[in-house]
Amino acid sequence: MSERVSDDLLWDIWYFALPSASLAPGRLVARTLLGEPVVFGRQPDGIAFALRDICPHRGIPLSDGRMTRGEVECCYHGWRLGADGVCTSIPSLVGGQEVDVSRIRVQRYPISEAAGCLWIFMTSDPAKATDPPPPPTLLPVADRPKLIEALEFPCHVDHAVVGLMDPAHGLSRIDPGGGAPAGRSTPRKSVLAHLSLAFRCCATHRPAIRRPTNCWAAR
Repeated sequence: MSERVSDDLLWDIWYFALPSASLAPGRLVARTLLGEPVVFGRQPDGIAFALRDICPHRGIPLSDGRMTRGEVECCYHGWRLGADGVCTSIPSLVGGQEVDVSRIRVQRYPISEAAGCLWIFMTSDPAKATDPPPPPTLLPVADRPKLIEALEFPCHVDHAVVGLMDPAHGLSRIDPGGGAPAGRSTPRKSVLAHLSLAFRCCATHRPAIRRPTNCWAAR
């Protein structure tokens, strides 16, 4: 595993990309991951792929183009690239121009699809994309999520993940008056029970009833 110091984000690992349901066959979806422009597509046979979202000709986002017979067609000059990132067609070429278009390509990102989720291997070295490590082992869940909720956080990804997933945050209690609940001499306590796949918080006392002390709470 390597790390780019410039942006403090980890490379050469798998990241969740997007829900499978958001990528219909024949559609292109643009995302920015670790500061890199990535375009996701799905071929008519249902196989998904991911490419660097920059046309090798003039740098136009490939996501502004369209899917044509399982290939990505740039909206500017109509260059086409396959799901492997290799150029397959340059419409402006005429007879007599011997150009090996297969030598033109964009970076392809390895992806894995399981349990209704698309994962992408973000590599700092395109050469490593041909032999990535195995994707994450997922828990046995349904084929597709029953509920999807998306939130955008105006902060670094580390702060967003810590704020959402740190189990200790589930035990915190913000008391407007500070200290223990009314009628108690000690702050409330909780027990963190470790389960096989999660944590469970068990209160050790009955919930305290406290009259609101702030005007916004009394309304």
